[in-house]
Amino acid sequence: MKIVSCKWFPPRGFAAINLFGVLIVRNKHKKFFEENQSYHRVKRLIYHELIHSWQMRGLLYIPFYLIYFIEWFIKLFTEGKAYKRLSFEREAKLGQDDYPQNWKALDSLKHCNSGYIYEKRYSRWYKYIFHQ
Repeated sequence: MKIVSCKWFPPRGFAAINLFGVLIVRNKHKKFFEENQSYHRVKRLIYHELIHSWQMRGLLYIPFYLIYFIEWFIKLFTEGKAYKRLSFEREAKLGQDDYPQNWKALDSLKHCNSGYIYEKRYSRWYKYIFHQ
């Protein structure tokens, strides 16, 4: 996964954002990400974003964003935080700690045969839409 830094994006309160498979972090976080790949917190965040990349790829990117924003808009008017209740976010949150052993956060996952991404199906996010 490519990491790009930006001065003003993502918005405050977000450490990183994944757009079309590119991880965008604020300038102040990029060096920390690159130097601390073995830390659980960094691995977890990057693996969370890798799950989103997998979801995007499974839906051919544009439908992913359409579903994401439609669901967000609908859940915006319900009780609770809309972002945390999105099906894509809930799936990524549940799988973010299941990264392969001895994996460094910026290593390729092409040859891994364990972990959440290896075992997941593209449509698993669907079960989180209507279930709390």
